[in-house]
Amino acid sequence: MNFKRNKNNHYPVCLAIMVLISFGILLFLGACSLDRTNPLDPKNDASIRVPNKVIHIKLTVLSESQYSPSIKIEWPKDNSVDGYYIYRAMSKYSNFVRIATIDNFEINEYLDSDNIMKGYEYWYRMSAFIDYGEKGILEGKISQISENNAIYINE
Repeated sequence: MNFKRNKNNHYPVCLAIMVLISFGILLFLGACSLDRTNPLDPKNDASIRVPNKVIHIKLTVLSESQYSPSIKIEWPKDNSVDGYYIYRAMSKYSNFVRIATIDNFEINEYLDSDNIMKGYEYWYRMSAFIDYGEKGILEGKISQISENNAIYINE
């Protein structure tokens, strides 16, 4: 057997690569042609829509007493959703943990006083949700991480 590499022997490999690339492009183009009003809904149910993103979150330190500092979180009401989730972190790049669920779209403020300590910075993010009953709850996009969504409690 001769194991010498022949420089003209690349044709089968190149052909196979071209076929795979062509197949990938066709698959991609086929998936892009799907008409979906809601990419989060695989059945394309027209009655299901994605909740709006919560914007313009306002943070205020209400109490700077030694024992119970608290932070008031406010946001604009959105009549098209059923409620909101509030997330908090101790830094911009740490994990945000859900600290509250607001089950009423008419409520547009929350008082966070759980484990709030002086000398620390708190970061907040929010999302709105719509409850579709048996179909489940659809959460919208979570608000951006922003310097405006952070507050420092003075010592």
